[in-house]
Amino acid sequence: MLTRKVWSGRGAELIHLLDAISTNQTYFLREAEHFNYLRAEILPRWQQSDDRGPKHFWSAGCSSGEEPYTLAMVLSEFYSLAKLRGKVKISASDINSKVLEHARQGIYPESRLEKIPPDWLKKYFQKGINRWAGSVRVKAEIRQLVDFFRLNLMEPFPFRQPLDIIFCRNVMIYFDKPTQEKLVQRLSQILKPGGYLFLGHSESLAGVAHPLTYLKPSIYQK
Repeated sequence: MLTRKVWSGRGAELIHLLDAISTNQTYFLREAEHFNYLRAEILPRWQQSDDRGPKHFWSAGCSSGEEPYTLAMVLSEFYSLAKLRGKVKISASDINSKVLEHARQGIYPESRLEKIPPDWLKKYFQKGINRWAGSVRVKAEIRQLVDFFRLNLMEPFPFRQPLDIIFCRNVMIYFDKPTQEKLVQRLSQILKPGGYLFLGHSESLAGVAHPLTYLKPSIYQK
């Protein structure tokens, strides 16, 4: 059973309000072109470079966890699950505390997996039976690769070291231009030189001042 931090007073009221109004509609392998680019372009480049140290990924605005779990599966396919520990770190944050509880449990309706390859279903998911029929659970070895935590993106970021890749997809569409610009500047600051920022396909940095290089639609590099 999951535990939850107890909030009190005005802080609790704010948390409940944010939980109620935040949008959390997603599924596994959403906007698959990003994961294809990671698998076909970035990971082989890293493998061939001299910098083979641990890589740190952040799913900012992770909702109920499908995005960071998909990322963990893609990485597992490339490196093999046995080699992932110590090689990658996946952080995942959201403003909504309720969906984070859901994400940590890793239980989803089968409808969220329509784009998942059949062999991934067997490799990375457990099929529910009896009262859990129609649901699946992400296997423990994948769940353990993701560190979930609550964060408002307007708050200070908790990372002590620069990151290699940030997925901040379908988040900025809810912000006005000045807020978008402020957020992108802050995300850029915590990327390593050569690091990548992925936005949602419906998002772009047009009209937003930033120090990043455009690579492909919704993909930028520091």
